[in-house]
Amino acid sequence: MTTWDEEQLHINEVAQDLVTQVKTIKKQKKEIAQRQQRALQNKKIPIKDGNEQAFYESAVEWKQFEDELQINEQLWEQWAKKEKLYEKMVGNPYFGKLYVQLDGEPLAIYLGLANFGPDENPEIYDWRAPIGDLFYQDKLGEMSYALEDGKKQTAYLENKRQFVIEKGQLKVMADTKETIVDQILLQALEEKSQAHMKEVVTTIQKDQNTMIRDPHRHVLIEGVAGSGKTVVLMQRIAYQMYRQRKYIKANERLMFSPNPIFSDYISQVLPSLGEVDIQRLEWEEWIWQLVPYQKEETKKEFLAFEEELLSTKGLQLLKEYIDTLPKRGLQFRNIAFGLPKEMEPKLLFSKKKWQELYQSLPAEGSPAQKMEVLRQKGERALEKVQQRYVKSQEFAELFELYAPESLDQLQQQVAPEQLEEVVTDQLLDAIFYTAKRAIQQLKFVHLPKQCLDFYQWVLAKEEYAFAKGYAEYFIANIKNHQLTAVQAKFFLFFQQWLTPKTLRQNYESIFVDEVQDYSGLDFCLLKLLFPHAEWTLCGDYHQLLAERTSVLPLLDEIFQTKFVRHQLLTNYRSTQEITRFSNAIMGLELEQSISIRQGEVPTFIHNLSELNDKKEERIAFIAPTKELAKEFYEEHKRDLPLQWISHQKTLPETGYFVLEVALAKGLEFDEVVMVKTKAEQNKNILYTMATRAMHHLWIYTSKEEVPAWLKNIPNTLYQKKD
Repeated sequence: MTTWDEEQLHINEVAQDLVTQVKTIKKQKKEIAQRQQRALQNKKIPIKDGNEQAFYESAVEWKQFEDELQINEQLWEQWAKKEKLYEKMVGNPYFGKLYVQLDGEPLAIYLGLANFGPDENPEIYDWRAPIGDLFYQDKLGEMSYALEDGKKQTAYLENKRQFVIEKGQLKVMADTKETIVDQILLQALEEKSQAHMKEVVTTIQKDQNTMIRDPHRHVLIEGVAGSGKTVVLMQRIAYQMYRQRKYIKANERLMFSPNPIFSDYISQVLPSLGEVDIQRLEWEEWIWQLVPYQKEETKKEFLAFEEELLSTKGLQLLKEYIDTLPKRGLQFRNIAFGLPKEMEPKLLFSKKKWQELYQSLPAEGSPAQKMEVLRQKGERALEKVQQRYVKSQEFAELFELYAPESLDQLQQQVAPEQLEEVVTDQLLDAIFYTAKRAIQQLKFVHLPKQCLDFYQWVLAKEEYAFAKGYAEYFIANIKNHQLTAVQAKFFLFFQQWLTPKTLRQNYESIFVDEVQDYSGLDFCLLKLLFPHAEWTLCGDYHQLLAERTSVLPLLDEIFQTKFVRHQLLTNYRSTQEITRFSNAIMGLELEQSISIRQGEVPTFIHNLSELNDKKEERIAFIAPTKELAKEFYEEHKRDLPLQWISHQKTLPETGYFVLEVALAKGLEFDEVVMVKTKAEQNKNILYTMATRAMHHLWIYTSKEEVPAWLKNIPNTLYQKKD
């Protein structure tokens, strides 16, 4: 029997074991469902009366009943997850095999999507298991890998075998010391693009594997377009869920993604690996759930100023402003008490008094800690005022006015000797309710005025004379209960810096994609909102769409911790020809970033009829802005069956899509047509557009148009069609 036949026989045996296990799981699920049904049918639990002990016993029975239902539901879900994963593995049970010696004992280790078989000797090892690390190394011989407790295990790797298995049939088998042989990698890269990202554990490269398994708490992954940054991010999430499953739950992980389309694109990766999907949010949209204002588009005359505030210069301005506050002081509110509509409010704490208290505090401690001290001082002062006020003539008059009605209402509920005391307390609570609540919630800090003070401080500098009127613009927005995105972020910054609210504090691990688009202010907010989380960030500063300097070099300073930095330099998405053209746009000469896959050079066309026969593919017409994308769509929707993409949350499997470059970020398409680029000068935008293409890149222009950016690209890197 040949080696091929032996391996096919082993595939058949494992597949049969998987089928048997799936049948067992179905039986388990059926039994759980029947048990649940019986429990619901017999749920009548009488409420015993007569004494407190009897009632307690009834409550215990109800709790036991509810616990039983919950346990059954959890067991059913666990079995259902395994059933789905094993059914998937029947046709493709594993992808790799290690011939390894551990402590002198020879072993054959098969690697797949998940563990299958007895824990002590599984038929298939999960690719995330410690020993799976050996498969992704680029050598044979003696090496070591990290165990779950952090200790090192030495091993001798004699051979490594890779498989491509389809519907239970062995298609490719290769022994290699390389990470992934070119034949298997090329086969994966030549596939068409899909509406959802797939798990790619079979083609993870050595450098990607290192990043996935990096044990550090704070990791930054930078990489050229198409290098697999998002793949690494998703596999790192899956890896951490496997390794940290005992102490970090899926709902304690959070991912920020650039837009809803991208969120949908990656939504199947974790479930396909047998993991529960984690929560994903779009950062720019989530901001509006945290501030009590509506969104307002920035007026054109203030766009440049707001962009400056988001730059590294803006971050420096914010730091300088904060340094002035110990002497400059904060912005406070007057706190008053009284019965609404019934009496004139009386001043309890003036903003001047708050200011004096603040500036009398020791320099040590964070602003939030100082606000907590002020809150405590305010509450103690409030108690003293209440004690004095209850003895005042004014309170006596109010009591005479309101007491009779309250006494009548309470006569049946309160003992006669306690009536007057209860009514007194109720009246005091009503008079001081607003003041007490304001102090408890730190409302004595005037957040809108704090933002205004910052803007006025910046605008006082001569270099920002061009933004004259911005302070008034902010005041008008506040009055109309609306803010621009930048104003909302500064409001949230001062809110979290001075009066941090309790958001969901159980996020232990946070992942951020397309991180190059985040400003210094964004990072400051993330740090304030999630001060104790561990971070995995990934991005490419060449894809920063805004015309500002990347703040990624400042991460350690902003987060006040050390980020371990990794780089990915090979574009696996695009062909060699598309990659060289894209690099030329940026003026990059990175031969190490060239894919192993070849194709045609990018093509300039003047006629869209070239694309009429591509209905079974995913073709993206990408423009620099939403306005230009809409313009192109209106001009050509009768020439091709175009689909305008703007607010959709998903993309169809195939079709001709028209979208702006910001929505295309992180996505890939079989072919890309760059449109409306004649006037574009931002190299990052052009580079991002071009690198969405997997197999072919087109640049559509009229015959009269010659994009200015083309002059910097050697004519050997593209072709023209009349």
